[in-house]
Amino acid sequence: MSFVTVCDLQADVVIKSLDSDWQDYEDSVQSMTAMDTFADCIVTRNKKDFRKSVIPVYTIDELMSLM
Repeated sequence: MSFVTVCDLQADVVIKSLDSDWQDYEDSVQSMTAMDTFADCIVTRNKKDFRKSVIPVYTIDELMSLM
């Protein structure tokens, strides 16, 4: 079973992230890439950094408990 996908960074995501109101550029890039690639969720150790994400955000422990 494969449940991790590494996504390529697209130029339009970079531009959207630079123009976004996110405080952290890298978090914005990750969230917008997740949206562009129709990701099911974002897995991170710092959920608070993704409060603006429209994609569900989980810690690894939360994700594992859902499986």
